[in-house]
Amino acid sequence: MPARLKGTSVAADPGPQLLLEDDAEVEQVVDPQQVKLKVYVVQPGLSKAQTPHGQLMLLAVTERLLSDTYAIPFSVICSP
Repeated sequence: MPARLKGTSVAADPGPQLLLEDDAEVEQVVDPQQVKLKVYVVQPGLSKAQTPHGQLMLLAVTERLLSDTYAIPFSVICSP
């Protein structure tokens, strides 16, 4: 886990990283039939009722891109 500085928070912890040079290496390491991804955005300070239209549009196009291009489910967890 990344070190934290006083008064800061970690936005994401990517975990261990594996550098692969090309698609052939990826296919050797990962069986595409076994990989299932879901994307969650957690924003506890975000209010569903008070979210600006522009931010809703950004979340909507993100969901659409992930869904249509990669068939990856997308969820936003926020305050009511």
